[in-house]
Formats: sequence, C-alpha cells, structure tokens
Amino acid sequence: MCEFKVYLETEGKQELIAEDITNAKLDENSLVLTDILGRTTKVEGALITEIDVKKESLRVYTSPVIFELLKLFISFEPDLSALNELQSAWKAVKARGDELIGSFKSTREGAQH
Repeated sequence: MCEFKVYLETEGKQELIAEDITNAKLDENSLVLTDILGRTTKVEGALITEIDVKKESLRVYTSPVIFELLKLFISFEPDLSALNELQSAWKAVKARGDELIGSFKSTREGAQH
C-alpha cells in the first residue's frame, strides 16, 4: 500500500504536515487528509499541487483566495435559485483577491523605499 507524506508549501518552504496519508478529498472548506489509522487532518483552502508516487509525497498549497473559490464552486448550481448565493460567494472571492493584491502592493512599495 502507498502512504503519502504531505508537505505544505508556504513562502518557498515546505513543511511536513501529515504522514501515512491514504486518502485526500475536498469538503466544503478544506482538503481532508486521512491516514492509515483513519485520523484526519484538515487544511483549509488548500489544493493539491503535486503527487509523486515514487517518493510517496503529496504537496499542497493554501491561500485565502482558494478558500473563497472553493466556496464559490460548491455554491454554484446551474439554476437561478442559487443566484444570490453565487453572487455572495463571488463578492467574497473578489474581496480576498483585492486584499491579496493590496498586500503585494504594500510589500513591494515598502521594499522600494
């Protein structure tokens, strides 16, 4: 059986966050990692970026924008009854994106002074 070590990528570094993982799935807000004993680790707003079976490693990336996008995708239904929920979810995604861009601008401006 193949069990994975899971690494979280943040700021160019990799941090081991779980071991002996046999299952990974998305729920409403998180990537849920389940180990061989059935214990779970939740990583909010995360997506899998790489799976390497030979190295038995799985890499994930997390971001507030991903969290909001997941909620957007989950709320989407192809009928108009979900329109208000979809609009609210889109506004949240846009707000998080605007925050992220503002943060990058502040960091960049601070580095230039």
